Amino acid sequence: MILRGLEDMAPRSSTAVAALLVASLSACKRPAPPPTLSLDVAPSARFSPEPARAGEPVAVTYRWTAGPRFQPAPTPYVAFVHFVAADGAVLFTDDHTPAPPVSSWEAGAIFEYTRLVFTHRQFPGPLTVRLGLYDSRDGRRVALDAEHAGQGAYRVGRLDVLPHRQRQGTLFYSGFSEPWTHEQQPFESFRWMAREGVVACLNPRADAVLFLRGSADVGGVAAPPRLRVSVGDFRREYLVESEAPFTLAVPIDEEHLGSQEYTDVILTLTEGRLSVDRVVLLPRTDVAPEALAAAAVL
Repeated sequence: MILRGLEDMAPRSSTAVAALLVASLSACKRPAPPPTLSLDVAPSARFSPEPARAGEPVAVTYRWTAGPRFQPAPTPYVAFVHFVAADGAVLFTDDHTPAPPVSSWEAGAIFEYTRLVFTHRQFPGPLTVRLGLYDSRDGRRVALDAEHAGQGAYRVGRLDVLPHRQRQGTLFYSGFSEPWTHEQQPFESFRWMAREGVVACLNPRADAVLFLRGSADVGGVAAPPRLRVSVGDFRREYLVESEAPFTLAVPIDEEHLGSQEYTDVILTLTEGRLSVDRVVLLPRTDVAPEALAAAAVL
């Protein structure tokens, strides 16, 4: 099932959109079995900025405290992270392998790292953050030392999301496909770009940071492609070494943004094709240092 154009919706409750997905997704999802193994690990998370703005990046710092009964094992654990609206809809996720991997953890140690996520422009409001760990080989979840939310998921925080700012907007102008949405990520919209695309961003008229999240289809290319980001005579390049998703942060001085209401951002890929789901141009003063540090800064 593919839904198109979700990113163009006005702010509203996620229930209205989620109702469209129940029939197709409920049959595909089975309740996770209750955890049978306890790792003696206490998870937590903090956010920056907090509160956040709808449609903008948020740095999430994950903290895992291994208790005295923790026993190292070679199990390939993966963290699942759900950002849940007040009506129970999972608006977005941040599944990942902890860094360092759980197999290298030791009892009594604390492991902390920061990742970048994006809130949804159309869904302001409070979000409950739930996470857990599962064995990537069979999907079995493990018990953690935190407030249990059911099915092996644990509440680790709340993120308040304010309505989106008035002077922030993005138009995919040319060179991109129609937006498409994967059934497992019903609130995310993606666009394919071949060699070049133009994105028009509302000009903040101040020193700014351009955030871009995407991934490249590099199968069959002779060498890793380069993604060039151009704004007027300003240019930066990023070497795309794999098909893994990436998030770029490009600081741009006000003088390069021009005097028009919208600033054109030209994306050029040397080979392959690019999937883009987020492009946001923000005043530099509104970007949390943690968010900048969690991205690949060009």
